[in-house]
Amino acid sequence: MTPYISIICQQEGHKVANEYAKLTKEVGLPVLVNFPSLEGFEQANSSQQLVNPSVGAVILVISSDFFPASGKKTRTKIPPETLQAIRSAASDMAQVRLIPVVIDDDSLTYIENTWLKDLQYFKDGPIERESVRSILRTIADREHLPEELYSFEKVGSIIEAIEPGSDVEKVGGLRESSEKIGYQVFSATNRIKESVTYYIYLNKGISLKRTSDRLKRDHPEISDSKNKYALLGIEPGHVRLNERLANVKTAFECDHAVYLENIVSRLISTSVKVGVTGSSTSGEREFVEPQVRHGIATDAPPKPFSVVEKWLTGVNAGVRVMQGQGGIGKTWAMLHLRQKASLSKLNFTRPGDRTILFIASTDVNKVLAATSLHRAELTLYDLYVASQSSVSTEILNKETFYNAIELGSLIVFVDGFDEIIARNRPRFNSYDFFTDIEPIFRYGSAAKILISCRNIFFDQDESLWDFPFVDCWELLAFDGKRRDIFFEDGLPGMPNRINHAKTISEELAKLPDNRYVPFVLSLVKDLVLEHADGSEGVVLRHFHSEFLNESDVNDRVVGQFCNREISKVPDPLRSLNVDQQVRVFCEIARTKEAGNGAPRDETIRQILEKVTERKDVENLVDHLTSHPFISQEEYNKREVFEFRFDFLPEYFLMIDASLNCMNGASLELADIRIMNKYCNSNSLFSQGVVQRFDGDELSFFVRLLEMNAESWVVAEATLPSPDLDILRPDSAIAQFSFAIVGLLATYVSESGSLDAERFTNGVCEIFMEDGVVRKMAILDGFFKEEERIRIDFRGRHWDQCLFHSVDIWSCQFDSETKFSGCKFQHCEGVYNKASGVMDAHFEPNCIFDDVFEKIYSVGNQKVQSDEARVVEDVKSFVSDFHSQGAFWKKNLENLERFYGQSNPSIPFKKLMRQMRRSGVIVEKDMGHYVDVTLSNEAIEAAERLITQGVLEGVLRDAVVELVR
Repeated sequence: MTPYISIICQQEGHKVANEYAKLTKEVGLPVLVNFPSLEGFEQANSSQQLVNPSVGAVILVISSDFFPASGKKTRTKIPPETLQAIRSAASDMAQVRLIPVVIDDDSLTYIENTWLKDLQYFKDGPIERESVRSILRTIADREHLPEELYSFEKVGSIIEAIEPGSDVEKVGGLRESSEKIGYQVFSATNRIKESVTYYIYLNKGISLKRTSDRLKRDHPEISDSKNKYALLGIEPGHVRLNERLANVKTAFECDHAVYLENIVSRLISTSVKVGVTGSSTSGEREFVEPQVRHGIATDAPPKPFSVVEKWLTGVNAGVRVMQGQGGIGKTWAMLHLRQKASLSKLNFTRPGDRTILFIASTDVNKVLAATSLHRAELTLYDLYVASQSSVSTEILNKETFYNAIELGSLIVFVDGFDEIIARNRPRFNSYDFFTDIEPIFRYGSAAKILISCRNIFFDQDESLWDFPFVDCWELLAFDGKRRDIFFEDGLPGMPNRINHAKTISEELAKLPDNRYVPFVLSLVKDLVLEHADGSEGVVLRHFHSEFLNESDVNDRVVGQFCNREISKVPDPLRSLNVDQQVRVFCEIARTKEAGNGAPRDETIRQILEKVTERKDVENLVDHLTSHPFISQEEYNKREVFEFRFDFLPEYFLMIDASLNCMNGASLELADIRIMNKYCNSNSLFSQGVVQRFDGDELSFFVRLLEMNAESWVVAEATLPSPDLDILRPDSAIAQFSFAIVGLLATYVSESGSLDAERFTNGVCEIFMEDGVVRKMAILDGFFKEEERIRIDFRGRHWDQCLFHSVDIWSCQFDSETKFSGCKFQHCEGVYNKASGVMDAHFEPNCIFDDVFEKIYSVGNQKVQSDEARVVEDVKSFVSDFHSQGAFWKKNLENLERFYGQSNPSIPFKKLMRQMRRSGVIVEKDMGHYVDVTLSNEAIEAAERLITQGVLEGVLRDAVVELVR
């Protein structure tokens, strides 16, 4: 069979890739490309076609747009599955031959910071093309290209798991692709009986007869042994599994032949909690398939949910992150998938048994809150162990757990992952999390992990290159068609109610993009069911509340449904008004977060007595059990008051925190725990608290100062000493300090961008004592998109402060900056130029980890004034347009990337906004990309700035605005 050549490129490499495709055709080899062409080269329809062991070679045409930009708007045309296969091939050139071709010097500079730097590449040119032609001729001269024989690398650990009383040793092995021979032999010697059992693992893609003959020749004693097992893997496309096992037994003259996948399935069957029942929302409504959108290409058209099922049942391994706002139906969708898999309603491409492990954030957080991990980083294995703690099952060891995932015997669902991160922020690092599971996603893996979250918890651009097995989907709210299907399924044969439900949904459930939130649709459906079909139906009325704002979407929904509950109580004197209902729900949420579990009737009585200041609340308890926000399913099953939707507790806790913040209520231990979990920079919780604060900036800073001071009083009276160590990232006091910092950062950001001066002033207002900033902790220096928390350290003394994951080069220092007793962990930065940190004074009692030490050692530049730094950034920006004595147009993505290489102090998006306002640039939308050029007014000013250092004209105007 004549091997074909795959050619892969991005948009800017299209022209060069076309030339290599022509060259390949000239050599006489078939070609497969990932781009359309006028020549009509065959275009691949899957990543597996482009990169697999049967391909003669993969020509990788590398252009500057092959790499992610410094921002978050990369438009990658190469699918993550292809990048994953390329990365895997780069680590094992025996699998696929890669021929990287770099098109120009600009593209060459990017290779140095990626895994591509370790490959032998060609710089495109006439001589290099002849070298590639020579390689292709060598491939064409072969009669056929032998297929690489896939081998699972951890067979020994599986044998150890099924032979716990034996010493396992690898005693032989062979892999000859050209002859289709491949095997590994292990001996298992029983420690008591001293008997030996041999295990022969057979690679995929082998000839059974040739491999058996070679085993007889090289290891006759093993081949003749009566005590031997043959192990093999299920190969893609094989459906006659028992027939294959019979052939293996005959060829190797053994009584036992077993698939590895089945062995692992049996190993995990008693160690993984399974089932098809989920949270209450899964059983209350028929599943309506939503739409999803690719998480990186945000302008991509919506696709049906079936693409998720197709991935889950297909051959492509990977991690898929499903992101969506609260109430959008993430848990609903994941439980639906688990149920279909458990009931054998999914048709998997790979045959064999498999188990779905469903890890819920509530189960994990409950255990991790009371557990101290030995390592700092939270891993997938830690989540598995925590999720199984409440059931009497034997915990798998880490190697068996990951083996089961790699072989496809165990599929892992993690629901509400960002809630786990919020509770365990000091223990979590996305890079370390993905690095831990990266080995199970090598070429040939069947591993699949599905994660749901409200907010993406990692840099999507960077993950494309570091972890190409990770991809994202955004779960979308219902469009009009799906809303109608939802009501038709939930209100069958009730046309009047369906029409009325649609009318109500227009006011309560509709989003600005003309989509509808599923959780509100569910409430609306229940609402119209209360009325007879054909009646006047539900009338939405204005509600009165001191807490809620009718202009806020969530507040409006809560207010309307609470308002309707008033009329359900026969005696109006015993009904709860809207605000009283809200306060009850706040107390229910607080009770559970305080670690007391979901409240029961007695606790609810106490809450109602507290809120109403009455004792006769029995009727109100009964009424609450049927409230639309309370899960009747959970109450009927366990007699506990659980919220019907998983995002409601955070909403009511945010309302509670807002009220306490405005009213100056005394801080309690429950408040510390709640804020430590939910309140961080840019979280929905902190945004809600800030937006509801009715006061000026100074009063907000003073309130934060009071809360910080009260936290120490409460903590010292109630918490153990480790939780009082501000320099420990996992201590309660450090996390609360960061919650305060998070509120401050959110407040500053709400008025525009995260201004360093205002933020630093706020920090000093809150944490400064006698001119020294003391006992402050920052656990995450990244805020949102390209914005980062920036601190002006100049002229100040910082004592006993923890800086964890702070981008240290985005801060400012001078010779008056002093640190004593401070700790710096994971403090590196996006920029590799120092901003004067070498001038700062660090006392000997400061603690630096190796990351900070390494970065600090290269700092050698002095602090510049704000204006000087801005001028340098603007000069760098306009210089990117200049080449060979003229100014040229630039692609927006490349412009962003080039700007990022110059280590700027101003975020790219902020700079671009000002460049537009000042008339410095002209943009032209070309469809798939945007061209940017300097305006006529800016060209002359840019030339003088670059050649003479003179700032004038529209560039001067832009700098003045940027310095403000």
